[in-house]
Amino acid sequence: MSSLPYKCPPAPFEAAFILDWSFKRRGVRRDIQIDVFTPERMPLAVAGPEAAARLVRDLERHGVQVHTNAGVSEVAPDGRAAAFSDGSSMDAELVITVPAHRVPPLFAGSGIGQGPGWIEASPKTLETRHPGVYAVGDVNAVPMANGRPLPKAGVFASSEGETVGRNIAAAINGTAPVVFPGVGHCFIAHSSTEAGLVRGDFLADGALEALLGATPSRRDSRANDTSEQLAGAITARMSHARSLWDEGLPSTP
Repeated sequence: MSSLPYKCPPAPFEAAFILDWSFKRRGVRRDIQIDVFTPERMPLAVAGPEAAARLVRDLERHGVQVHTNAGVSEVAPDGRAAAFSDGSSMDAELVITVPAHRVPPLFAGSGIGQGPGWIEASPKTLETRHPGVYAVGDVNAVPMANGRPLPKAGVFASSEGETVGRNIAAAINGTAPVVFPGVGHCFIAHSSTEAGLVRGDFLADGALEALLGATPSRRDSRANDTSEQLAGAITARMSHARSLWDEGLPSTP
């Protein structure tokens, strides 16, 4: 990762897990080193220190080295080396980066926000400083109780859109508005049979401590309907990941 924020905070770490799994399937994992660099002081810092520590342990268990306080600052023209914000550098056969995310020019110059940055929105209604004008999705900046902005993720964008839609209807119909819940979750696939689940109430008062736990695949889940639903979603996601890597990576000679 080069800088914050970026879309879907768990995604780069999931990519490392899937690379590890894919290379093991091809029988070449022992010949490959996987490193993840993040500008944060701990990976997935938005989820809190316990979740971050759990993620580091899981990555290290899969042989993935995590480097913190080291965002990507430069990539060599041939794509085989990268320099980092801590002054270090590394050669590699493949460098996968998350580029810097910026506000689209359309919004930066719109005057909706207080400056050229992300558009500030109410954590309760998603309304901007202009009454009746809302900011939904990656373009907004919704403050959490700890002062950090709400992560940019599809689960929040979807919930924000529903909240704003309901409140526009409430204003038209003269009914009571609803409050944006701020509850989010995201899966982190580890392999074809194992995944982690990050979830938490991101707008709750006090220090955020999201849950990061291992979740079984459908074949291992018989506890209750909820676990079956989660297992089904994870199985579908990992099947999609499997098809992408099978199409995108060459077969072992």
